[in-house]
Amino acid sequence: MIYFSYGMLKSGSTFAFELTKEVFRRSGARQVLLTDAVIRRRDGINFMEQLTPERLRALEQEVWRLNRPMVVKTHGAAIHEVHALLEQEKAMGHCTFRDPRDMVVSLLDAGVQARRRGYRPFSEIHTIDDAMAVIARQMPAIRSWLDLPNILPIYYDDLAFHTIETIRSIAAQVGVTIDPERVRRAIDWREGHRRWGLLKPYTQFNKGLRDRYKTELSPAQIEQVSARFGDLLEIIAKRRISIGLTAASS
Repeated sequence: MIYFSYGMLKSGSTFAFELTKEVFRRSGARQVLLTDAVIRRRDGINFMEQLTPERLRALEQEVWRLNRPMVVKTHGAAIHEVHALLEQEKAMGHCTFRDPRDMVVSLLDAGVQARRRGYRPFSEIHTIDDAMAVIARQMPAIRSWLDLPNILPIYYDDLAFHTIETIRSIAAQVGVTIDPERVRRAIDWREGHRRWGLLKPYTQFNKGLRDRYKTELSPAQIEQVSARFGDLLEIIAKRRISIGLTAASS
């Protein structure tokens, strides 16, 4: 079985990917690096930037050969072949999304960090307009995933601030029983070692603060982003299953 870990940029997508891999590891499905027919092995993770029919065929063959579920991260849209895999119950997945106003703040951070460290990804983001352009390019992809069967929507705030409940949701989706606290501790350990340079830092994690836009954007800037991405805010309002609110009311 293939598990697609789709996420918008700066929506906690890597965190969701790592949590999901650990859920499968804890259930006995060891995660291994796939071949260059599917991914770029030099990246060090099972990441497919865009999904193509050829690479999806290679992915399906490789997962069949391994005879175990494999988690693959992507920022690409769900093409027809993904629909077919989901309908045939050969795949499932999740999609992460976030308030666009907070994504703008996080993308601006990523631009500053990339230029400071000499990284190419995100280095072109200097202004709010640059950040909004990045979000706009992702809108077709997030829409393509949200309407699919067996795709779990994961809102950033639930992922970041109600992580244990989110892990439970992922485990329930894939039908395994694990200790969510152990999953979270394993991810915390690996992230700590990356920060100290003991493991390869393959990504930039978000700061993990709630509603940063309220203090870091001006009222005019908040209105500008809200007007540009009213459709995404509507998606959040309609599609979000608030784990936090559910937990608080139970």
